[in-house]
Amino acid sequence: MKKRGINTQRILLFTLVAVAFFGFLLWSIAQSQEEQEALISGSLLVKNGMVSNKAIKITSPITNSTISNPVTISAKAEEGIYKIKIKDTKGLVLGETTAQIKKNQSAFSLSLKYKKASTMAGFIEIFKSGDNKAELYKLSVPIIFKK
Repeated sequence: MKKRGINTQRILLFTLVAVAFFGFLLWSIAQSQEEQEALISGSLLVKNGMVSNKAIKITSPITNSTISNPVTISAKAEEGIYKIKIKDTKGLVLGETTAQIKKNQSAFSLSLKYKKASTMAGFIEIFKSGDNKAELYKLSVPIIFKK
């Protein structure tokens, strides 16, 4: 009788540990899906449609948004001079401007007009302007042009 009681306790303990483990596993999966981390590649992160790296975070437009002309672009960036370009999928620059950020991780928003695109989709690129025209911390957000 005693042996049977000990085995029952062991089975119950094992079951409790297994349920706790699988519950934690399911909770972890749900958490990662809620955060919607779509891509982590080196220092590039796409979360909730917003693209960021260690120097720049583009908050608007989000990935695959349909944009109209002019488009409002919002971002946060560390101190420096940044170039903002709108390109079609062929690489043709349709519009561009510059933003100067004075404080670390300062938010900015600007309106940018662009030429009519010959393709349905394109990209908004933001990068820090470096020496010798280097494109530092370059981010590219895919967008769709409104017809």
